[in-house]
Amino acid sequence: METRYEHIVLNENHVPRIADTTMKVVELVVEQQAYGWSPEELRSELQHPESATLRFALE
Repeated sequence: METRYEHIVLNENHVPRIADTTMKVVELVVEQQAYGWSPEELRSELQHPESATLRFALE
């Protein structure tokens, strides 16, 4: 069985990142762990220029 995450891709170094952005998944995890932010708070606080893709990745 395979779980698909359409908004998460691997870069050329096989590091997971948010599709169509330069944001690494680990960056989101660190922010969530450091501040205890919910997905809604992450979307609000990060103000990432590619926030539409980020929004879908956090859902």
